[in-house]
Amino acid sequence: MVSAADSERDEHQEAFSRQGPLPDLLPQNEHPSWPSPHHRGARGEALQELEVRRVATQLRVIGDEFNATVLRRHAAPHWRDWRDACRGLFNFITQTLSTLYRLV
Repeated sequence: MVSAADSERDEHQEAFSRQGPLPDLLPQNEHPSWPSPHHRGARGEALQELEVRRVATQLRVIGDEFNATVLRRHAAPHWRDWRDACRGLFNFITQTLSTLYRLV
């Protein structure tokens, strides 16, 4: 006999496996892509502005998808799911701040 909680969890896992993880759009931490401030000119400023906009867009998309997931279920996910979501959000914020710090 399958409980309602098990059924919901199976549906959630099935939906996640169909969608797959989000692509990693941030540059790799090991290879800084920005020149030092004294080498940066108008082109560097334009590239920096593009990078900032790209990160902002990625943050907006992740927030929208997270809201859609929570609203679609009409209930808070199980604590185990929240823990994974929080860990992923923490890792994303850490990488984003690291990228923005390198831009400055």
